[in-house]
Amino acid sequence: MKKGINKITPAFILSMITAAWIGVSYASWTDSISIQGTVDTGTVKWEFSGVPSQSDLGLDWNCFWDLESGYHVLMDKDVASTIVKYEDPEHPHVMTVTINNAYPYYYNHISFNVHYYGSIPARIWKVNFIVDSKIKKTIYKSDEYIYLDLNGDGQNDIEIWWGDGFGKQLHYCSKHATGFDILVLQPAPQGKTLNFQIELVCIQWNEYTTPNL
Repeated sequence: MKKGINKITPAFILSMITAAWIGVSYASWTDSISIQGTVDTGTVKWEFSGVPSQSDLGLDWNCFWDLESGYHVLMDKDVASTIVKYEDPEHPHVMTVTINNAYPYYYNHISFNVHYYGSIPARIWKVNFIVDSKIKKTIYKSDEYIYLDLNGDGQNDIEIWWGDGFGKQLHYCSKHATGFDILVLQPAPQGKTLNFQIELVCIQWNEYTTPNL
């Protein structure tokens, strides 16, 4: 009987040591530490500010025959006019452009300011051109020429040239001045009011990228 006990004892001791090691390891793997704290996140906020200015201050300007290579002439008539309206506080980076009594080759230049009031730096990322609540064109760089069909007849009614500002870093309370040119094209409908919207989009400075277009 004693001989049998001597044979079992080493194996039993080894199994007990192994079980104890596994138990310690399991306890260490499932241990945890709780840390409590508060993290304040930054904001990205901007708006169109000030009163937009324009070259049409009375007599109309005309541009023949396009914005890329055309020439500008101050006419002896005051027929068309342009109204630029910044949208309500819930949409501070959207403007509506309305051209009254539009006719072919009527030209205007619009200037405005972008006011930044976010807590972290941002960059001007892109500009959306909206017709009937739908985004029709998006640009990510300066010196772009945009053509828009405003009445859905399949023909472009206006040409737009957009100024600079893409990628510009904005800080709290900084302002950036920019603008665009508008030219009414020959297919534009007669006796109609033309309107569209422009949305400027900024993005956190370290997330700025330019798509390969």
